[in-house]
Amino acid sequence: MSDASSPSQPPAKRTRDHTAAPEPEYITTVGNVNRRKERERRKRLENILSDVFVTEEEDNMQDAYVRDNGTKLAWLARQPGCTGMGRQEASALVYRASAIGSGEAVENLKAVLAHWRKNGTVDLNRQTASSQSLVTFTSSSQNINAALSGFRKAFFDLATIEATGILQDILYRHHLAHLYHCYRNAEALLDRTSSTTRGRGISDASVVKKQLFNALYPSTDTPSSLPDSSAPSTKQWRYFTKCLTKGHRWYCMRETLGSGILALIPTSKLPNSFVERLSSAVFKVFLDLIDRFYPDAITFGRLIEHFIQNALMGRQPPNIYLPIEDVSDDRLQEMHLSDVVRLFEPYPAPAIKDVSSLPIEHASSLSI
Repeated sequence: MSDASSPSQPPAKRTRDHTAAPEPEYITTVGNVNRRKERERRKRLENILSDVFVTEEEDNMQDAYVRDNGTKLAWLARQPGCTGMGRQEASALVYRASAIGSGEAVENLKAVLAHWRKNGTVDLNRQTASSQSLVTFTSSSQNINAALSGFRKAFFDLATIEATGILQDILYRHHLAHLYHCYRNAEALLDRTSSTTRGRGISDASVVKKQLFNALYPSTDTPSSLPDSSAPSTKQWRYFTKCLTKGHRWYCMRETLGSGILALIPTSKLPNSFVERLSSAVFKVFLDLIDRFYPDAITFGRLIEHFIQNALMGRQPPNIYLPIEDVSDDRLQEMHLSDVVRLFEPYPAPAIKDVSSLPIEHASSLSI
């Protein structure tokens, strides 16, 4: 028996048996917490899914939708321009791209055709002559004054368009694309190499932009810097550069996918601002996404291209009726775009200049 006054010895260190089962108290505590969290997580998930999956049929439809979009999301993840892009942002690109040529877009086109037939023009100001320059100005002009005049007209025509409706949105996109087309024509003709007008470190593009700005506002000095955002010249310059930036987007879409595609964009699902605010790299991927996964939209856009061009050139509506004009809106909503495209198979695609001279033919005579 040890002496009570002597210091107590520390208990001998127990050798750890690595083959023995862990302490049951430790397992019970941690396991219960994990299992409780897992139950709560599953309950939350079931509550969320119960709002989406009501029947087994809807469940299967949702699975098919996820699988279809999964292919597109996987493709996006491999694109260099999408490095670091989150799943939500990638899903937004897929959703926006799928809106092109949707049932709503076809209904909108049908409404524009009805407006064209009723009013004889799609020019909102009923000034057919003002819309002539939208298509007729070409790069064949060898006169720099003509190039500047064409750009000036396109720029101020754009100011009359407010994207506040179906037709206005279509005109807005086409006018911006045409503006950038005129900019490229003028750029090719302007003298950008004069050492007297270009200082050291100033790019050719900057010189061209300043020359074109001066053509628009001859009495306004081009701002060399932007110290005062309230200065009239600064506001005009910013509006000018913003129009060119937006125009470049719609010009690229038109040149890549065809001009008809600009009439197949429902702004309720694909706002103009979404296209205009994408980074350059993501915008390129967005065009590739449409080109790769939505061929029916591109095909349909090319089928209506000559009609849209006639409308924008201020011509009278065609005597011949498009197949979609006699199809009800409810039916269009139910039809897949590939079925809409097939309606055009027995329908000849005339040249732009011949559209208004064709005999009247109704879609009801076609197989629908």
